Amino acid sequence: MSWETAVTSSYPSPTRALAEAVADVLWFMEGSEDEQMDQDEAVEVTEGVARAVGTLPSDQRPN
Repeated sequence: MSWETAVTSSYPSPTRALAEAVADVLWFMEGSEDEQMDQDEAVEVTEGVARAVGTLPSDQRPN
């Protein structure tokens, strides 16, 4: 089984799989202690993700 097959069997699209992975990363960052992560870098990453998701067509954005 290829990676692509695994993704399409679990998710309706690769975009959805990527969106859920990004959400997991953001959830991890939110739950991390201040000492575990540089807060300025965390804000930059979060804003970058928001910009990237904002450029997706509306039918590909996570609900």
